[in-house]
Amino acid sequence: MAGAKVGELRDVPGPKSQKLLKSARKRESQASIYPVFFGSELYAPVIAKTYGPYLEDVDGNQFLDAIGGMACAVQGFRPERIVNAVTRQLQSLSFLPEMLSESRVQLVEELLSVAPGKLKDGKVHFEVSGSSANELALEIAFTYLRSKGRQGQKVLAFHGDFHGRLLATTAIGGIPTYRNRFPSTLDVVLAPFPYPYRCPMGADEDGCEAACLAELERIFESELDPETGECRIGVAVSEPFQSHVTRIPPLNFYRKLRELCDEHDVVFIDDEVVGFTHTGKWFACEHPGVTPDLIPIGKSLSCGFFPISAVLMRKEIAQAWEAQPDMHLTTYMGHPVGATAALENLRSLKEQNLIARGAELGDYFLRKLKALQEKHPLIGFVDGWGFWLEAELVRDRKTKEPAMQEGAMLQRECVKRGLIVDRSLERSALYFIPALTITLEELDKVADILDECLSIVEQASSKERR
Repeated sequence: MAGAKVGELRDVPGPKSQKLLKSARKRESQASIYPVFFGSELYAPVIAKTYGPYLEDVDGNQFLDAIGGMACAVQGFRPERIVNAVTRQLQSLSFLPEMLSESRVQLVEELLSVAPGKLKDGKVHFEVSGSSANELALEIAFTYLRSKGRQGQKVLAFHGDFHGRLLATTAIGGIPTYRNRFPSTLDVVLAPFPYPYRCPMGADEDGCEAACLAELERIFESELDPETGECRIGVAVSEPFQSHVTRIPPLNFYRKLRELCDEHDVVFIDDEVVGFTHTGKWFACEHPGVTPDLIPIGKSLSCGFFPISAVLMRKEIAQAWEAQPDMHLTTYMGHPVGATAALENLRSLKEQNLIARGAELGDYFLRKLKALQEKHPLIGFVDGWGFWLEAELVRDRKTKEPAMQEGAMLQRECVKRGLIVDRSLERSALYFIPALTITLEELDKVADILDECLSIVEQASSKERR
């Protein structure tokens, strides 16, 4: 079946996709989970197959994915080595309820071999999603605190952070769209997350980090019990970079957060559900040189083959966690197929040196984005850690007015030409998390389509303002 190739115009969704979408929306509550194509105001087509960094819909249209399957397909879609490993696993052992498999035992060793600092001597607890891994990390952290006799009940989190869509994870998230949706029993204190381009404290770019860190110190001091001197904050949770609102902080931010947690005996959870494997290092926290107490990971762990996540924890924390009579268990925890996919994924990433390749590709594509920034006034700011990059769109570079309407139009124009990009929530920024196996030629194609679409949007926006 012939369809449009990447770069060629097509209708989104095509006629066959429209028919299937109409049927699905009648019966499935989540058939419109992405009622628009990643925010582009176009319904997502129904996908028939995937390969490498490409998706193909039921109408035969090809799409180049610049967001790596929402950060899951770290080696692209259907890498043959993982397909073969999973096939062999299914032929011998398809499922075990809460029991060990050989691949699960080996996966723990692989994970700890790449863990930062003292976490190499720690332990791993499996879950099935990023949200559930973050919720599990909270359970572990508070269990540890109680074992030490610590009474701190509050959780420090950050405005703009996203930690999942479960009750506890929406409560600790710093995005009002999610955290105000449900009641919560958690007592959460929100702090500003430093982003010099748009400082939450109102400081200029040079003073943003200092202003945010001063506020963070003030929050910790304000939570000290005047009678005991103990901090009422027991747990601090943060993303190393904010995945949903697209913000990369100055490196010293995480270092200072770690210091404050140590000073006040606070457990530090580093949410790497998105960061793991994508920033040119195994863990994003390695950029500032910080070792947290717990690290939840997910998404790219199995390269998208199977829902599996994990929490890495320090040895002392694991000892307290395992001392309780009934630890957190789930039926699909450490599923043998998921463990096999994750094990083969990690081994393949190591053997092909893909983490380092991600840093090189990130540098290459960041230069492409900066070149586009010089050419197109719609791009106000670009930044990146390894192969996680952002480009913020503005209507005016001096006022930094967010280009929300233009961002939506840009996304539509890209999708109609077969390029999948995504925008941050509640802001006019694009983010890019391509597969680590994408080629330079394919990245050039991404940049070329962006260039073409930016020109179209800028021309349309200019006409509108006249």
